[in-house]
Amino acid sequence: MRAPKPRDVIYGLASLRLTLALLLLLAVASAVGTVLPQGTDPVVWQQRYGTDAPWWGSLGLGGYYRGWWFRGLWAALIVNLLACGVRRSVQGVRDFLCRGRNNLRLPAEARAAVSGTLRGEGFRLTSELPLRARRRSWGFLGFPLVHLSPVLIVAGALWGSWGGFTGTAYGFLRAPAWTFFNWTAGVDQDLPFVLVVEEIRRLYHPLRLRAGVGERGAGGRLVETREGGTFPAAPYPYRVEVDRLDVEGKDLRFYLIGAAGRLGPFSSAANDAPLRVVPVEYKDPELRQVEAGVTVRSQDNQVLRQHTLAVNRPLVVGSLRIYLTAWSENLEEDPWVGLQIVKDPGQGVLWVGSVALAAGILMLLFVRGGWAREEGGEILIRADREVLRRVREAVADGISREASGTP
Repeated sequence: MRAPKPRDVIYGLASLRLTLALLLLLAVASAVGTVLPQGTDPVVWQQRYGTDAPWWGSLGLGGYYRGWWFRGLWAALIVNLLACGVRRSVQGVRDFLCRGRNNLRLPAEARAAVSGTLRGEGFRLTSELPLRARRRSWGFLGFPLVHLSPVLIVAGALWGSWGGFTGTAYGFLRAPAWTFFNWTAGVDQDLPFVLVVEEIRRLYHPLRLRAGVGERGAGGRLVETREGGTFPAAPYPYRVEVDRLDVEGKDLRFYLIGAAGRLGPFSSAANDAPLRVVPVEYKDPELRQVEAGVTVRSQDNQVLRQHTLAVNRPLVVGSLRIYLTAWSENLEEDPWVGLQIVKDPGQGVLWVGSVALAAGILMLLFVRGGWAREEGGEILIRADREVLRRVREAVADGISREASGTP
């Protein structure tokens, strides 16, 4: 029995059946993982699965998605996708170099008709004799991008799973935090720096309120407005600009805009304005965003970084990304924030693969590449159907004219 050739091995790994089998196994394995407790104590496994718990635990099912066999399925899928994409990617690169397979072959005598038609279709002739022409041949690179970018996406996800982790930490106001709990490893770990939460701010949507407007010591009228809004205080010669409402103190801060310009600020509690503006009713404040001002310090207390944490505004320090995930107060009413600490070394690879996949799809959909070259007494053309149809018509028309003697 002869030894298999490398090309036969690649074709075997590129089997569509193998791709479907691996995808089916990954789907089943992922579904099973949703019902298995992850990151739990072995005692929980013993209580749930009885005498079989040690055997199940030896397979690493407590860290199911980090197990060697589950990651092995993903690694096998990477090899399969790479083998599937190699042949098509090589063809795309060869077409980019105008050395690929043609889809139309014509005799060299049709050179004049072919070159004229290709010019009309936007081809650039790089040589008249022998004929060389190309049109947006870079569009053929869409094939390797589409076929190889899924490999990058899966590889980036696998790399992040293998070399990354997710952890949590709590940051109390002005209390240094230098440890976090690594959920991936199930242990407490030291941070490579000291994180200090300097302040915690709650930002609210502008309050809608009703205010009583009138002269001091006189009855007034009710006006509906909001924080940041303005309204005319007719019949008085002012416009009222509402700044903000202190809900706890029921104190409204505002400005008056008149002929003398912008006056204020005034306070409804102090009653020091020429016009009385008093809050009467208001809606409960609606929280818009929580921000945490944090400082990153080195172990010798040197300031390395200052940042304002918020949802979807993480802090990046080296290979770590820190997200704001929670906020509250303890029983002593000390405010704190919950922090998620993520390390994902494969994130950059995953993003590159995603962008490459999108670019490849757009190139295949909207870029009509093509080339033509003359060799061995023939003209070889690679183009879309519309171009090929027009080339055939031009050549057939030239032949008919030549047969009939028409100049």
